[in-house]
Amino acid sequence: MLSRIVGALALSVAVVGFAAGDEYRAKVKSTDTDKGTITFTVDGKDTTLPVHKDVDIYSLGKGKKGKAGPKMAVEGNLSGLKADQDVTLTTEKKDDKETVLAIKVETAKKKKKKTE
Repeated sequence: MLSRIVGALALSVAVVGFAAGDEYRAKVKSTDTDKGTITFTVDGKDTTLPVHKDVDIYSLGKGKKGKAGPKMAVEGNLSGLKADQDVTLTTEKKDDKETVLAIKVETAKKKKKKTE
């Protein structure tokens, strides 16, 4: 009986956690540092969201084999983002308003040369 209650509680916490935020893989269209917003494109649709004042904008450095690299802050913060950059946006939804909390700039992966 107790395990069922704990399981139900864990499931409800997980569902609430997923409903509270989202993650978007997108392309930056533009940023507005005066208004604190970012416009991005996902599946051909443009979306503009406000950016939290303490937004974490970063890229990942080169890591050791099989491990993620260290976080490296993007110089210029919001103004350091460029149009057509691939990013992953993490958002939080509070009182029916979605706000960007973190922006991870995706680095282009180098293609390996084929040896023949």
